[in-house]
Amino acid sequence: MAVVAFVIPVLVGGWIYYDANRAEVAYPGPWAYGVAALFAAGFVLGLFALAAYSSYKSDTDQGSIEAYSSH
Repeated sequence: MAVVAFVIPVLVGGWIYYDANRAEVAYPGPWAYGVAALFAAGFVLGLFALAAYSSYKSDTDQGSIEAYSSH
């Protein structure tokens, strides 16, 4: 059980870092560490952090889509 409690935050943090770099989100490292730390602190806290990242990312994606649509 302890292995799962360690592996899930590491995998989620790695995915957040990869996704944030790909989407050019500001500060991918702190997002990854923050979400991973909150998943390690508790699953529900991690879900809230994941929702916050998703919301932040969708806000920044919309801005880039509007910039590209004007071309």
